Amino acid sequence: MNYKNKKNINTQKNKKRFNSKTRKNQKRVEIPKVSLLKQLCSIHSPSGQEEKTMEFLVDYVKKHKRSWAVQPKVIHNDDLKNNLILVFGKNPKNVIMMHMDSIGYIYTGENNKLYRIGGVEHINKANLRGFTRENKELYTEVKMKKDINNGNNNNNGFNHKYPYPNKSDNIPIGTNLTFVPQWKETDKAIIASSLDNKVGVYLGLLLAKTLTSGILVFTGGEEEPHANSIKYITKLLYDTYKIKNVIVMDTTTPTETTKKGRGSTIVFRDYFLYKRAFLDHVLSLLPKKEVQIEVGIFGSSDMDGVLSSPYPINGAFLGTILSNIHSNKEHIYKTDILSTLKNIRILMNKL
Repeated sequence: MNYKNKKNINTQKNKKRFNSKTRKNQKRVEIPKVSLLKQLCSIHSPSGQEEKTMEFLVDYVKKHKRSWAVQPKVIHNDDLKNNLILVFGKNPKNVIMMHMDSIGYIYTGENNKLYRIGGVEHINKANLRGFTRENKELYTEVKMKKDINNGNNNNNGFNHKYPYPNKSDNIPIGTNLTFVPQWKETDKAIIASSLDNKVGVYLGLLLAKTLTSGILVFTGGEEEPHANSIKYITKLLYDTYKIKNVIVMDTTTPTETTKKGRGSTIVFRDYFLYKRAFLDHVLSLLPKKEVQIEVGIFGSSDMDGVLSSPYPINGAFLGTILSNIHSNKEHIYKTDILSTLKNIRILMNKL
């Protein structure tokens, strides 16, 4: 045994002693209706196939809206595809968009390969779940292997690996697969699959209980931007309600300047450049200790369709930070979830 390993073992022993003494002093962070978030994360909803989540949301609204402060107008029809709009109050001007779809794979059948849906992380031996057209569940796991067309040949000095299903005999061509639901809750954090962006959907449902004026839009197709209907929804809401502001409530990742456990994040830019005067106004309304600022140069969200529309609408991105994004074990702090809920309530009341 070398010194490094011995040192690690001693450190582990010390940590155990420390934890045994301090565990009683650690406070467990509770979030409201955590079972709702767990249930949302368990629903199969890859981009373009969000029907199961949509059915859950429509049923949830029917069951709970009578206890809400204001009864919303529910807009859900064939024109909206896999999107749901809830309109609260007579003259709403502020909109929140939350995407319900998840990353995953589609089984191509060609060379037995899996093709990405969104920016899914390739994780060898990760368990996947899909549904046939007859709604029969099926399971497989990811196997990362060299491209079977190239054999052991290298291209440009690199070994190119691709995802394949471990068992494909029972998988119909075109089947969408997402990570098998996982859930672990600690005193301070949640580790699960599909937290991006079932956290946003969960927060939207919590907000619906007290919202008196505003519009909630639960969207599909965000992980595959060509699959969404944001430009159409933006036009519909502007023509009907002359909306002024759109807040995208989504998740984002830690950076050198934004950390988990320090509150939610306002994005100054990603692939798109946001209107600075509106962002400054948003920040002036929020507690400084509850918000961080992120500046990126890539990535996008439902805000893509809003900002590229021809309508004079202000936009802001409010993100809850999580790590291991697009994996089967996304990690988020409960305090950050509560921070986002607090911030979105402030914005809907004061914007």
